[in-house]
Amino acid sequence: MSEFPTRDQIKLGSKVSIELKQNQGTGELTEGIVQKILTASSKHPHGIKVELENSQVGRVKKIATKMEKTNKQFSPMDIFMEICKHSYKDDIQDILSNYNLPYSGNKYELLKTIYCNKTILEKSVKSLLDELYKDDLVEICQIFNIDYNDKVKELRENILKNIINLPKPILKNESEHNLKSNIITIPKEEDTWNEFKSTFQYDLDEENLRNNNKIEAANARRDNRKTYRAEIQKEISITISAFANQEGGRLFVGVNDDSTILGLDRDLKEYHGSADKFRLAVTESFKKILKNNAFIAKLKFEFVTDNDKQYLIIQVPKSTEPVYVHFSNVQETFVRMQNRSQKFTTEEFLKHCKDRF
Repeated sequence: MSEFPTRDQIKLGSKVSIELKQNQGTGELTEGIVQKILTASSKHPHGIKVELENSQVGRVKKIATKMEKTNKQFSPMDIFMEICKHSYKDDIQDILSNYNLPYSGNKYELLKTIYCNKTILEKSVKSLLDELYKDDLVEICQIFNIDYNDKVKELRENILKNIINLPKPILKNESEHNLKSNIITIPKEEDTWNEFKSTFQYDLDEENLRNNNKIEAANARRDNRKTYRAEIQKEISITISAFANQEGGRLFVGVNDDSTILGLDRDLKEYHGSADKFRLAVTESFKKILKNNAFIAKLKFEFVTDNDKQYLIIQVPKSTEPVYVHFSNVQETFVRMQNRSQKFTTEEFLKHCKDRF
């Protein structure tokens, strides 16, 4: 008899843990929200096959159950912090801008400004909730024992009600510490979902040669600066396409291979220190190399400041179709494998696409 959930126990909109085909036998499970139930029978010895909202397909091993009620009292700020953990800094900055409130590059300060301003809190939370996907909303409800179902509108309304109707505490040191802990941190090393790039186009090799008094070699690179910069930009696009063709991921620009922050000063200098102009240049580079505007529009950019050093996080979603790299009139394909962007042959990519798309 199967020990896994039966078909009638699995509902559309349920949060489940599935085993993907490529993870069979590894014990690795993937969480998501059920979009389709693919197995017709009531039971299956390896689990009911489903398709998640992000198009991943696998067999259900567990159903995420709502947390049991406890005596722990959650504050509205606890819920607010959890929402902001799923939100982008750009969305928060837009809110402050709409109300003519000052904002900084520090995400914690942005959240504190919103939370302490009672006149905009409700509208701000509503705006942030509108940007969250259903699986994020369900997760928030589960954490804080908020009633939920598969209707996105009701999920947002119930979460909002639990923030607005509860008394708002004064921000104490402990609460401020918890709020700070939700700020995005850089992983210690590159992996399947994270990649570091020191710059977007600045040639660090030329700088290092000059610093080591290898002037002739540095000048040679300077004379071919345009070519080297194009290659650096291509590497950025390769990473984006590899993430897209696998499970998505995050690209950190301005961060060294050892996860230390180099900063974007060198790159931003090219654009007179303007982050907006820099982001536009990055986007234009993607348009030129990836030639997929529909996918590029789904990328999310977030500038983060840490100890006066600024870096960029590009959130790359899982694509619903292949994303190619076009360079020097050649089309290439890349797929994220562990901590590298692996180039695939045409035959290899066709096999990958059969399982992936």
